[in-house]
Amino acid sequence: MVEAGVDAYQGIDVMAGMDLEEIKAKYGDRICLVGNVDPRVIEFGSKEDVKREVDRCLSQAGPGGGYILSASANISANTNFENFIQMLVYAKKKGRYPLPGDLGRK
Repeated sequence: MVEAGVDAYQGIDVMAGMDLEEIKAKYGDRICLVGNVDPRVIEFGSKEDVKREVDRCLSQAGPGGGYILSASANISANTNFENFIQMLVYAKKKGRYPLPGDLGRK
């Protein structure tokens, strides 16, 4: 996809075992990565679980830029609304560039 000129990739599915950190290391300097928050955490987890999941994604793909946090799969009508809002609010608070320790792309 990178060679085809795609600017962003949204198919990083945690439920399929895709490793965000590995994908960032291989392609993150050439393509924007989108997603990887586990929708099961949003649907069934606690607010603290949601925060940990957002922190995981931001720490794995945020440094150097080129990352947009979102769920790795569709959000169903049954999704825990409070947890979904928690993800958005917490991501807005924690996901501002430059991230702590982020010295930019090499």
